[in-house]
Amino acid sequence: MNYDQTQVENIEFGTILSLNQFIGFSTEPIPFVNFENVTISGLSTTFNGYSGTVDARIGIRTDNFVLTLGVGTTGQTGLTTYFYISGDLGYPTLRENDILGIGTENVKVLNIDARSRRIRVRREYDGIACGLAHTNTSILFEDPRKFRINVGALKTSVSLEVNKEYYFIPEEVVGVSTVGIGSTIVFSNPGVGITQKFIPAKQIYLPNHGLDVNDRLYYNKQGGTAIGAWNGISTVFKTLDDYDFFYAGPVNRDFIGLSTNKIGLGTEGEYVGVGTTSGLLMFTSVPGDDYHSFVTDKDNVLTGDVTVTTVNVATSITH
Repeated sequence: MNYDQTQVENIEFGTILSLNQFIGFSTEPIPFVNFENVTISGLSTTFNGYSGTVDARIGIRTDNFVLTLGVGTTGQTGLTTYFYISGDLGYPTLRENDILGIGTENVKVLNIDARSRRIRVRREYDGIACGLAHTNTSILFEDPRKFRINVGALKTSVSLEVNKEYYFIPEEVVGVSTVGIGSTIVFSNPGVGITQKFIPAKQIYLPNHGLDVNDRLYYNKQGGTAIGAWNGISTVFKTLDDYDFFYAGPVNRDFIGLSTNKIGLGTEGEYVGVGTTSGLLMFTSVPGDDYHSFVTDKDNVLTGDVTVTTVNVATSITH
């Protein structure tokens, strides 16, 4: 008798309290099948009823979507473009970084525009140059990264957070200014939304961001040119790539600022650094790239490992 183990580490778990379920999110498509028996271990938070491992049956649903408008080749659309689709575009059915297959091509979901019934995607994201044209009514098949499990005896009344990646086009979200009050940007493909927006200085437009004060953010220029930044004090101008991470300064539900130090509200209602004279960064330049992102690093995140064990039994006679 021998056995094989397949383990996926550092899965993030959210909670569906009304159903006493965990919903797990992996950074990559998961190598499990629906109704498979799994073992959950290494949880980063202790729960009532948790003895170190949890045996459960996994539930995986593969969602499909239908292309409602034809798409040209990558030579026509570029590597980043919009797919108009039908289906459930709500969370957690569809999230950023989900992988969808269409024909011989895999695309990565960057943004979800439910109002316009479309998603912004990165084509040929896996480096395979197969970005052919796709006709109306073509099917997109999900390569699932998420699953649900009944947690049995585990009990929690806490709604756990999961980390999020915010993809954006720098020219369309960053308020560039060192002396003025901001800049007006024009959206290249606004869908059914507004066509332009004024972005105040020191602010970034991330609609419905859901970030809290001093949430940690990591910046990724995705191989492009970094956004220029200045703290208003130093004589040296830097880029966002020069810093390890940032603290979020939510201005309102749609705008944030960035600080390299923890911040609080000052006497005039603006963010100021805690124990420092610096506050929110100013943005001095933006590249023409269409594919940058911020990734959250939340504290209230439950992580763990999921393992499947396959046992092979060899006998002396045929069964």
